[in-house]
Amino acid sequence: MKYNCSQLLEMAKQADLEDRPTEAVELFKAAFKVNPSMPAYARFRLADNLRLIGKFNEADEVFSKIELVEVPADKRWLLYLHKGQLCVERMDMEMAISCFEKAMELNPKATSPHVFLASVYARIQEPVKAQEILLRGLETVGDRDEVYLNLGCNYRTLGKYVLAISAFEKALEITPDYPEAQEELRDVTAALKFLETK
Repeated sequence: MKYNCSQLLEMAKQADLEDRPTEAVELFKAAFKVNPSMPAYARFRLADNLRLIGKFNEADEVFSKIELVEVPADKRWLLYLHKGQLCVERMDMEMAISCFEKAMELNPKATSPHVFLASVYARIQEPVKAQEILLRGLETVGDRDEVYLNLGCNYRTLGKYVLAISAFEKALEITPDYPEAQEELRDVTAALKFLETK
């Protein structure tokens, strides 16, 4: 069955929303064959889905062809956020930091740039810097439970188990059935109990 460009785009968007990145990639690519001058949003989502399935070079190529002026001003931070994620996948931490900082600058109220930037600093063994960023992230709006989860993990790395437990508990106050926070809380609580009985 032949699909027109609008149908292909709708199907691609649906696959993207339902976390089926391989299908989304193939549908976006098919839409591009029908209409090579697709809107920036479609190219952006194609690039991010390429990243998700491990096609980093293709994702980078698609990202590089998106002109900033094509992206609405209030969405530009997302472009930097996803470019930063691609940089992390490619192990280019310096560029990832630059992208996440730009995303934070463009949307200082969003939690996700703080979480991603802090995770890069954690990966390059700078937990104090990661902690500073996460504490600033608590002043933002969005997934604050994720900020608390990451803050707890950061405190755990620094050996600050009491603060880690407090952060995990705050994450669970926001999202009581947060499995990662539950697991981390159990783990750090058990470690602290062991240390107290030594």
